[in-house]
Amino acid sequence: MITFAELTEHPERLTDGMRSPMLHADGTMTLLWEGMPPAGPLYYQGEWMAQPAPLTYLEECDIWGADFTAPPLPPTVCSWLRVGEDATFLHTSRPSWRHQAELRGPALPPLPEPGMARSSLFAEVRLPTPHLATATRRLRLFAPGATYRDALYVLDGERFAGPTLDFPAATDALGQLGAARPTLIVAVDGGGANRAVEFLRTGALNAAARAWFTGALVPYIAETYGAQRHWLMGASYEAAFALQLLLAPASRFAGGICCSAWHAGGYGEIVTLAEQWSGDGRIFLSHGDFGFGESANLAHARALTEILRRRGQGVRYHEAPGNGHIHASWSRIVPLGLRWLFADVATGGSVE
Repeated sequence: MITFAELTEHPERLTDGMRSPMLHADGTMTLLWEGMPPAGPLYYQGEWMAQPAPLTYLEECDIWGADFTAPPLPPTVCSWLRVGEDATFLHTSRPSWRHQAELRGPALPPLPEPGMARSSLFAEVRLPTPHLATATRRLRLFAPGATYRDALYVLDGERFAGPTLDFPAATDALGQLGAARPTLIVAVDGGGANRAVEFLRTGALNAAARAWFTGALVPYIAETYGAQRHWLMGASYEAAFALQLLLAPASRFAGGICCSAWHAGGYGEIVTLAEQWSGDGRIFLSHGDFGFGESANLAHARALTEILRRRGQGVRYHEAPGNGHIHASWSRIVPLGLRWLFADVATGGSVE
């Protein structure tokens, strides 16, 4: 391995086999980025950093890089180290054949094998959403066949549902093991840049979004496709929204999976809902403990779990050590949540 400082002194040492990031024995990390030339300066940001820091351009190698002190990285780390042009916050990473933006520890559990796909996309529709941020909202429906009683609504469907994504692969894999019922996957597109105003309790369109979900979407799926029980899955803001629907009085949902819920200023109202929850249904909560955001919200996740456990028996909490606020973490947790959510199948219990 080499440091960027050494490379600056000896650019001839750069080889095609060098990959970024490189963690050194003294706790420092070297980042090397190489790709399409950017229009301006490049910055890097780890999930543990409040804001990006500048990279240095090495003209002799046509490469950008930096050496910096890394936080302790547990063997199960699942986080991100991004490169981009935004000096405020890096929501995505600029592609590079040399730099891997995801940090994956050697003890991180592998992603589950999807097995042979049974479900297929059989319908794509747009429902009117006159009171939301967009005039319509796209739904994609995946089903393993004509017989199912359960519908699982996947929030932010663009990110989670598709041929190479979490759904329907996760439910298909469990179904092959006899650990999940045939399930209709309803992938609901998110609000894009309007996620916060729709999904957070403090958002200007939050009440309208909840009303559309329970008053329009669920009845449509029940009447059109015959689903009798309704479940939810969401992560981040979508997990916060899922909890609002699950904890509502006379909820239409039997349960759900909520990964790394971020409530922003609406946490107090979620606590109020939790303290008034009827205790019906099954709720699987998960949270990581690594990175700036997950660490800041971890105490809320633990406290909310304790409140819910006092109200009902159907509550499970999974804490993922070393995991940050990242899709790669949720992809590993979702199968655990599904297995617990549908445990009555494996145990032969009632599905009523």
